[in-house]
Amino acid sequence: MSMSLYLYLRKRLLKKQISLLDQGFATAAVICYYWYRIPSLLGVGLYPNDGVLIDLSAHLPIWFALLSKCLTAIFFVWFMLIRARNKAKQSWNIRPEYSVKVTRVC
Repeated sequence: MSMSLYLYLRKRLLKKQISLLDQGFATAAVICYYWYRIPSLLGVGLYPNDGVLIDLSAHLPIWFALLSKCLTAIFFVWFMLIRARNKAKQSWNIRPEYSVKVTRVC
């Protein structure tokens, strides 16, 4: 269903909007993963014994699972969609000095 929705929207949108569509679907995928994973890591998810990193179920209140889901979703919306990015300072955009092509003299 999500693939069909994505392809339908991609076909209907302008080229400038496709980047935002890609970012939106990527953000939704990350949020869906962590929506279930974070509570499970702490032992308070739907399946409390599945994939527990540390069992804090006896120490955390019952509403913690919902709070962690909401905070995680808010964080990833901010991190992946809203925050300002300075692409010039990203390390993978700058070629290191040592990788300059060296000509061999024979």
